[in-house]
Amino acid sequence: MDTKKMIVLVGLISFLEDERRLKILFLLSEDEKLTFADLRAGTGLNTNNLNHRLIEMRKGNIVFLRSGEYALTNLGVNLYQLLKIIEKDPAAASIIEINNAISKALCPKQ
Repeated sequence: MDTKKMIVLVGLISFLEDERRLKILFLLSEDEKLTFADLRAGTGLNTNNLNHRLIEMRKGNIVFLRSGEYALTNLGVNLYQLLKIIEKDPAAASIIEINNAISKALCPKQ
């Protein structure tokens, strides 16, 4: 695995360690676009915690904000799809599937 992919993988693992970010990711994967108030209601997070997580996710290019609504970036969508592969059958989530998902996240189609 090349260095760039390794850095992305380490970042993804770090991302997955925070349940609050995962809640946001899953909510946005279901509804595509949500306001801050929608995310607050859906996650149960207080304003400060939610704002902090959204800032982290925007810096990591997982979500973006447009016209008062948050949505997943291509990287965010690809990360969600990777999680679904692993969730479907953790033992069967092959290295090839994971490697392809990471490659797709690095070079998403525009």
